[in-house]
Amino acid sequence: MTHRIRLAINDLLSKEDSFNDLVNIGGQAPLSMIELIQTIERTSNRKIVYKLEQADATDLLKTEANKIYGDSIFGKIPYTKLEDGIREFFNWANSPRISGQMSNWVMSVRN
Repeated sequence: MTHRIRLAINDLLSKEDSFNDLVNIGGQAPLSMIELIQTIERTSNRKIVYKLEQADATDLLKTEANKIYGDSIFGKIPYTKLEDGIREFFNWANSPRISGQMSNWVMSVRN
């Protein structure tokens, strides 16, 4: 994860009431969910258990990164290989500051 993105995440974490948005900062080509799962499995050396289901009418057929929107929030984002980004994310998520808050975040989004 780039230093600038890490600073933006840390800034968001330090604020009680802050702007939050989901930004697809993906790379050069669309990727299927199966390809993403397989990449995460290879990178983490762990098997992900999943169940394929019929597509739902509300499922997105395709998503693509919006580099312009991402750059407007984070500044110019350098290209990172997906495997490297996943590895960096695991390192970030397992850091003491973040891993200690992970269960609270998960519980905050459950219905």
